[in-house]
Amino acid sequence: LRVVVCNALAPLGILPADVMFTPHLTLARLKSRAPYPSVHRFMAEYVNEPWADIAVTEVLLFASINSPQGVTYLPLHRFGLKRGLFD
Repeated sequence: LRVVVCNALAPLGILPADVMFTPHLTLARLKSRAPYPSVHRFMAEYVNEPWADIAVTEVLLFASINSPQGVTYLPLHRFGLKRGLFD
């Protein structure tokens, strides 16, 4: 995925950062670092379960802007993907 994203961004003049790239899907955000026993129980129970097979049809590039009020996510660019790109 990193190679595909970097290749798509290169023509726009966006070069890869010298940091580890970790593609991910955010399922939830917790407002504090306080323990959430129900979340931990859920994760422990389902950690080895397959969740779903999905077809990725696009990638959205966001900028995360931190402020005292919280994080704002600004969509920068949408990349449509060709069918079978990761097959």
